Amino acid sequence: MVRRILSYPPGTAGHPEWWALLLSAAAWLLLVGDGHSSHGWALCLASGPGERRGFIDNLQAAWRTGGLCMLMLAWATMTLAMMPLLAVPMIRHVAARSFATRRDRAIAGFLAGLLGLWLLVGGLALTALGGLPATLLSDPKTAAAAFLVAAAWQLTPMKRTALRRCHRTMPLAATGWRADRDCLHYGVTHGVDCIASCWAVMLAMAVGPHSPVIGLSIQVIAIREQWSARAGVGVSAAMFAGFALLMLMRSLL
Repeated sequence: MVRRILSYPPGTAGHPEWWALLLSAAAWLLLVGDGHSSHGWALCLASGPGERRGFIDNLQAAWRTGGLCMLMLAWATMTLAMMPLLAVPMIRHVAARSFATRRDRAIAGFLAGLLGLWLLVGGLALTALGGLPATLLSDPKTAAAAFLVAAAWQLTPMKRTALRRCHRTMPLAATGWRADRDCLHYGVTHGVDCIASCWAVMLAMAVGPHSPVIGLSIQVIAIREQWSARAGVGVSAAMFAGFALLMLMRSLL
């Protein structure tokens, strides 16, 4: 009988999520290496004040200038940077319930469901935002209001329920197409729970100018919530309120 020997980098055999974290790290390097504020709507969608008056006119101009495509690429990069890190406990669950010969395939299926859902939702959200005036989306006051909404959402019972659901697991088939289906379904299901929990702060990151430092801070907050079922939301609510104050002060300078 021939035994298959898995070839993992030294020290990673007990960490099946290693390659997903490498993808996340590469995406973070792209984000941090960008010298501009994240999601610069004014830069990407700028035009004369009278050129776009209605929602459809704004949206057409956004597509025509290529600005909306650039923002969707930035969203995809941010999604790849954040989601594998947040999903480490789930990736380990998938790996632990998969045979060694198909472990990476199972993880890939889970990530395909998770990332695919976030990309779909982000594409729809950015398309809707693309119909709004660029001056509104590039105003720090808009970002301040969005972070206040995120802070308020953290304190609601719906947020706590969604966060608890983010920690649930699912049974997975061991072999065959059913195993691939279950991993993909688990990724989509976890994505739905994650969106229900994180939609407010992701919306805040999608509007208004903000630095990669804020993005990294939000990543740390989200990891704290996603990795520990006992994590409270009061600290994150206070930090989001602090970001709102920072954005408001920036608008007054």
